[in-house]
Amino acid sequence: LKAILDRFREEMRKQGDTQRSLAVKIPCHAGQLSKSLAGYTLPSANILIGAAREGYDMNFILRGESEDKRILALETELRDANTLIDSLERILKK
Repeated sequence: LKAILDRFREEMRKQGDTQRSLAVKIPCHAGQLSKSLAGYTLPSANILIGAAREGYDMNFILRGESEDKRILALETELRDANTLIDSLERILKK
C-alpha cells in the first residue's frame, strides 16, 4: 500500500495537483483524500476512478508500470518487425 500511495503522490506532482485541487476535480472531500494518501484508509473507488478521469496513469499508480515503458517496448517491437519486413522484401526481389 505504501508503494501505491507513494506513486499516487508522485503522479499528483507530475500533474501539478495538490490534495485540494485533486479533491475538487474528482470530486471528493479533501479530508477523505488526505486520509487515503496518508494511509489511514484505502483510496475509494471514487478517488481512483476520478483520478483516472483526470488523466492519472493508474497502471503506474497501482502496478508501478509506466505507460512510457510499454510504449517504448511496442515501438522497439515495431522497429524490429519493420526490419524483418524489409529483409523479406529484399529476399523476395532477388
